[in-house]
Amino acid sequence: MIDRIRRGLPLVIHGDGTSLWTLTHNSDFAKGFVGLLGHPEAIGEAIHIFITAFSPPETADGLIGDQAISSVFDNSKIKRYVPDFQATVPFSEGVKQSVAWFETHPDQCTVDSEWSVLLDTLIEKHGIEAKPLSFYS
Repeated sequence: MIDRIRRGLPLVIHGDGTSLWTLTHNSDFAKGFVGLLGHPEAIGEAIHIFITAFSPPETADGLIGDQAISSVFDNSKIKRYVPDFQATVPFSEGVKQSVAWFETHPDQCTVDSEWSVLLDTLIEKHGIEAKPLSFYS
């Protein structure tokens, strides 16, 4: 995605583009996760802070498809077990940190050319006028 943004290529947003998304920066995730470790009341509880990266494909597909509609998540359960849990990293800062990390680890940077071709094909087939993103510098 970053490669497409840097090259001024459009992205495809699924759904009608108005759905709300919930994203949690890895450092915020870590605070909640560490707070749950060894917490006796949290044993056996399902807490929805985990995302599709750790899900089997059959589960991840449903979660990804679910993102096409707005979802608002309630984090009161994790706050019961980890009262100090609070997400503090705004999306814009999290993205900057992630891009900076990849720039210092070029061996971890990959571009999925098949995915990029798929996006170009979707844009072309739907006759959407591509409007390049200009917010990334």
